[in-house]
Amino acid sequence: MQNIFFRYNRDRKEAFLETIKYTILVVAMLVLIRSVPVFSLSALILPSVLALITYRNGMAFAFISSLITAIAASVFMDPIIVIYTVFTIGGVGMITGELSYRKRKPALAIFGGAFMVTLNILLLMYAQARMMNVDLVDYIINIYRESFEMQKEMMGLDMDVETFLLNLRRTFPGMVVCMGFAVSAVNYFLSGMMLSKITKKREIATLSEFTLPGNVFGGMLIIYLMTALLNYTDFVYKETLILNLTIIFGMLFFLQGIAAINNFMSRRLRPVARNIITVLLCTFMPFYTFVVAIGFVDAVMNLRRLKK
Repeated sequence: MQNIFFRYNRDRKEAFLETIKYTILVVAMLVLIRSVPVFSLSALILPSVLALITYRNGMAFAFISSLITAIAASVFMDPIIVIYTVFTIGGVGMITGELSYRKRKPALAIFGGAFMVTLNILLLMYAQARMMNVDLVDYIINIYRESFEMQKEMMGLDMDVETFLLNLRRTFPGMVVCMGFAVSAVNYFLSGMMLSKITKKREIATLSEFTLPGNVFGGMLIIYLMTALLNYTDFVYKETLILNLTIIFGMLFFLQGIAAINNFMSRRLRPVARNIITVLLCTFMPFYTFVVAIGFVDAVMNLRRLKK
């Protein structure tokens, strides 16, 4: 039986020193993020470092790293932010690293990490709402309202701010879940790249090998059919529910589409060109529908002929 806390094939002293080295890197990144706000987005990739520690040394060393990170971060960050940051970095990192070490399919590790990110976001929102004694979603919507009204006046834009904000409120749950999947997927594949650089061999599945579980398509149809039955009830939030489900499943098929396109490009393009195109597809929204369509077709027809 595998030990989730320690790796028997690793020297404890060597594992501890490696853990300290990577922990210092995480703390240094948090200091940089705190000092230079432009680097804030780099916080989203920090779980990959904890995944690396977990994969190579075990969850015990990852827990030690998270504890040291929390103590160090408490010096220059608010307590509630420290708790959220450490739980997100440590939680996603440990789930991703352990499932990858056990050679589980990428989808399982990504789903587990996405659940942890989503849970942490909701807990942070709940805690801050209780501390501020406000509805945090209303608070965020009001910030957007002030920003859009200011832009509307300064730039003379003809836009219906209230309709946009209403749609933002309705899709907020789906956007949180999608953020969880995005953060988890990025950290999973980034940790795989770092492991390959360290060990000089492929340790976990690459992006081109990612595929959704074989039963996800059937599950999606069942969920939509069950939701459609709400049309015969007095449930007032059925349209919002369908909208959020569409956003979430769209994100899942987007991941599948990116993996399928990356698989096809790997046969013809060099890694640099392939990575640039992948970043462009993930960055520019006009490509979103195209990538989702590719992912949907691949999920149904298994264009890559992968074993599920």
